[in-house]
Amino acid sequence: MSENWGNSPYHDWQWQFVFGVIPIVLLVPSVFFIPESHYWEYRRKTDSKAAETALARLRQRHDVLEEVGEMKDSFVVKDGRVNWAFRIVLVVVLQATFALFTSGALLYRVLVQPTPSQAGAQTSRWEVYYGTMTFVGTALSLLTVDNVRRKTIFKDVLPFSAALSAACGALGLVDDENSSSVTQILACVAFVSGTLSLTCGTWLTAIEVFPPYQNGRYVTMSFAVYYVVRAAIYVAEPSFATSHFVFAGLCLLLTVFMFLVCASTQHGAIELKSEKKMRKDAEAARNAPSYMARVSRSQNFRCSRSQLRRSSLRYSAVDMAPQEGSYSNLDSPTDSKAAKAAPAEHPMARKHL
Repeated sequence: MSENWGNSPYHDWQWQFVFGVIPIVLLVPSVFFIPESHYWEYRRKTDSKAAETALARLRQRHDVLEEVGEMKDSFVVKDGRVNWAFRIVLVVVLQATFALFTSGALLYRVLVQPTPSQAGAQTSRWEVYYGTMTFVGTALSLLTVDNVRRKTIFKDVLPFSAALSAACGALGLVDDENSSSVTQILACVAFVSGTLSLTCGTWLTAIEVFPPYQNGRYVTMSFAVYYVVRAAIYVAEPSFATSHFVFAGLCLLLTVFMFLVCASTQHGAIELKSEKKMRKDAEAARNAPSYMARVSRSQNFRCSRSQLRRSSLRYSAVDMAPQEGSYSNLDSPTDSKAAKAAPAEHPMARKHL
């Protein structure tokens, strides 16, 4: 801009569409090599065999019948067992937090030159810093999202993000040159922690918490909430301190939400604690007949074994001689040796006696 001010640099944003199309065109062919999910196969074809094949290919194992059964059961409408208000509020708060995080309102503010003759920096590098830190956080999130439950990620990382943002907001209110370096370091760490907790967890939660037979409309709703919040932030233009305080408050709200009312399903998705208890009770009631049948078979087996043992002892006692089982009839090794060593008595000696 300082070399040639007459080239109208304010219109360079019009080329961003062209710059964005290039990587999209290069990435589109890779979509054909991505395997389809078992939910997509079952939703499109209503074929459990195709879904089982896709799931076995994704899991790299063949014993997936139980998971296929759970998937088929998830497509069944369950009246009274799904708390829609809880799911909508959770997704709205998550999307609002993620929209604030990605809006650029949390970036450290740098005075940029309006004209070459005025004071300030020629450009701000905080978009580069933000992209670098979020790349690190996204890589960590991709490594942990399949192995750690979504509730665990939120309740463990969001408090740390809230503390960092609160510190950035407090230092932003001070507006001291000596604390600017500390504020910049805290902001960079906050970008990493926020990306680790929100990037993958937000969109997975928006997809997982709603039943498959109705998640299309609610995923669309989550997209709408995300872009509406982004537009509101663009219009409001909040300050650096205000943005960080709001982000810290949303993170704390989600943390309290996770600790008080949220639980995890068998596959790591988020649900209400009351819903989990209801599901456990339903599973126990469904498995009660088979459990009682197993207990009955076990008791019958033990009774038959005890009767067989008593009958075998009775028959063995009848077949024995009266004194056969007595311990007195058992000769010790010393008695047998003494009997062999004693001289035999002569018949005539007994006759004379």
